[in-house]
Amino acid sequence: MIGKKLKYLIKSTKHKQIDLAKYLGISPSRLSNYLSDKREPDFAMLAQMVKFLGSDLNTLSGVDFGEAKAYPEPESDGAAVHDSAAPYGGDLPDDIIYVHKLPINAKKRGINSVMLPVSLALFDKVKEPEKNAAVFQVNCSVPDGIAEENDYMICAKCSSTVVSNGSRVFENGRNAKFFRFYKDKDFYILVNEDNNKEHVRLESEDDLNNYYKILWVVKKY
Repeated sequence: MIGKKLKYLIKSTKHKQIDLAKYLGISPSRLSNYLSDKREPDFAMLAQMVKFLGSDLNTLSGVDFGEAKAYPEPESDGAAVHDSAAPYGGDLPDDIIYVHKLPINAKKRGINSVMLPVSLALFDKVKEPEKNAAVFQVNCSVPDGIAEENDYMICAKCSSTVVSNGSRVFENGRNAKFFRFYKDKDFYILVNEDNNKEHVRLESEDDLNNYYKILWVVKKY
């Protein structure tokens, strides 16, 4: 988490939180929210933080921005989604790709540079999974039978994979919403999992870009 890394930087550089807050022009309570991961600073705020601490964004993200093809390091706890039998630890198989781990809703905005190694075997028939796949870690309530807190949902954009009638799809908007997908002649119908009286009608395949098909759910042990 960004907050933990910031705390470590402040402590290791022997700076005071109050001095950082003054430099940023924010209240100590707002800085405290950043450090406790209750809020996420935007890119500009992060850049000012690391400048004050004499560091750079690489330290926070694990990304070498100087190497365009360099993959970010996996999350600090070693999380890696290989397959349903071995989601953590061990040697990575050869057929893995790195995909973004994203917050499950837009309430947690900010830089998200964490990427997880995921087995290509989980992305059968997905076009360009490196661009169109994402891993969401469940951090809010979801409809029964989908996933539990801290589980990983391995998803692909609906526009990049086969979505058939009855497929479960997920919208990562202000509030996470889960739907069942159905095609009706020249348009698409999404039925809300929490309220089957709520329907969303999509007129074209382009509208599917905002939705993810849930391919796998990996339990966090």
